Amino acid sequence: MPGHIINVIKKYDESLKKAHSEEYKLSIQLSPDGFSFSIFNSLNSKFLSIESVETDFSLSKSSFIEDFTNFVKNHEWLSLKFSEVQILYEGAKATLVPTALFNNADKDTLAMFNFEVEKNEVVQTDFLKTTDAHLIYTLPLNLHSQLKNLFPDCSLVSHSSVLIEILMILNKNHPSGKGMFVNVRKNYIDILLTKGKQLLLFNSFKYTSKEDFIYYIIYVIEQLNLNPEEVDLKFSGIIDKESTLYDIAWKYVRNIHFQDLSRAYTYSYIFNDVPGHYFFTLLNSGLCES
Repeated sequence: MPGHIINVIKKYDESLKKAHSEEYKLSIQLSPDGFSFSIFNSLNSKFLSIESVETDFSLSKSSFIEDFTNFVKNHEWLSLKFSEVQILYEGAKATLVPTALFNNADKDTLAMFNFEVEKNEVVQTDFLKTTDAHLIYTLPLNLHSQLKNLFPDCSLVSHSSVLIEILMILNKNHPSGKGMFVNVRKNYIDILLTKGKQLLLFNSFKYTSKEDFIYYIIYVIEQLNLNPEEVDLKFSGIIDKESTLYDIAWKYVRNIHFQDLSRAYTYSYIFNDVPGHYFFTLLNSGLCES
């Protein structure tokens, strides 16, 4: 394993058989500071593995791609063939455009209007059925090319698209109240506000301290005229009750919960020791395909 990559979680159900890999679905969530992946048995709708690794955030994009490529090629499972491969890319640049205002021919212009598009980046779009909108985002061109080389038939989407779709699907039957959702990444948080079948807000913010973290949460609450004593906040991502981020959030917002995994699937016993909200987006991504 490259010295820049460190295993954080590595759990596999003993029922997994490499000879049957083409019966399984592989899901990967990839970001510049690490990646996670899981293997799913479609025959019994059961997740049978979870592995998560961290990478050196100071790595150049080319070094990260090289390390990821070597990791995949030398991994006992990632180097195998699967029935389906889905890759969720975590980026820093994304914007939602309603379908009525979207034209694929103008995607580059729309992207540059909202954020800087570097010469070595490719502009991608995902269609979100639940909100009738398109998410425009970028990823490094050389990473895009290498992912297609490693996994030729993969489905490549933004993690933001998947996160929005999952939350809209899971909350469509709760039209009476507003729901606030905060997905915690290493350097970014994704904040969503829903009301039944409506997406009221989606945005991502970079944070470097717990003060930044709570600032953006309170900012959204105030901008939407919500009461921090009454708002129902649900966390997903790498956060738990022992973290300083949770501690400072609790000082301002009283109704805090963690996201539950979908009951549409079953999970191996290996997940008993892994908080479900850690990998909420990765493990629920299949909901968007139904």
